[in-house]
Amino acid sequence: MLAVRETKLVPVHENREARMDSMKTTAACWSVALAMAGCGGGSTTTVGGTVSGLPAGSTVSLQNNGKSTLVVGANGSFTFDKEFIEGEHYDVTVSAQPAGGQCTVSDGKGRIDDTSQQVTNITVACVPAYSVSGSVSGLAENTSVTLQINEADPLVISANGFFVFPTQLVVGARYEVTVSTQPAEGSCTVQQGIGTMPGANVTNVAVTCE
Repeated sequence: MLAVRETKLVPVHENREARMDSMKTTAACWSVALAMAGCGGGSTTTVGGTVSGLPAGSTVSLQNNGKSTLVVGANGSFTFDKEFIEGEHYDVTVSAQPAGGQCTVSDGKGRIDDTSQQVTNITVACVPAYSVSGSVSGLAENTSVTLQINEADPLVISANGFFVFPTQLVVGARYEVTVSTQPAEGSCTVQQGIGTMPGANVTNVAVTCE
């Protein structure tokens, strides 16, 4: 006798469900693969450069994208702690100038390229800077006078004596001290308030009130 092979019939709906499960599994696998590829393998890099001309004993504060503050206390190389990935932008600025100096940033803006190479070409160049100061006399008690330098950085003075603007200027910069708000009693005038910054602090501005 010939052997008869038993054939098991599978309902059509079960085959369809099996195919659907297989397709779902394949799609899930592709999703995971694409997600992993999108991460770029987690490649990161850093942003930095060099500082020069920083006055001895002073510090300059740098920021990257308005945050990630880095305080630099010596000339030489610097690197921000934050790590960047491909496509991210960076913008390095000076957030606080050093005492006795003024620093500017070159090549401080950019975008991390597809090689994720370390950024090292940012330069922070500092030059000596000096203050403008003087004295106030004749100011009536319980009143104040407001001075400004180069039409900015108002300084409110409420007593006779020494004053100094926090703004520092580099050699050759022009300065002009003026009264922006007179006191409630009397009137103040400025003498020796206009000039060009020498290689030293200006200390002879005189504000006389009557």
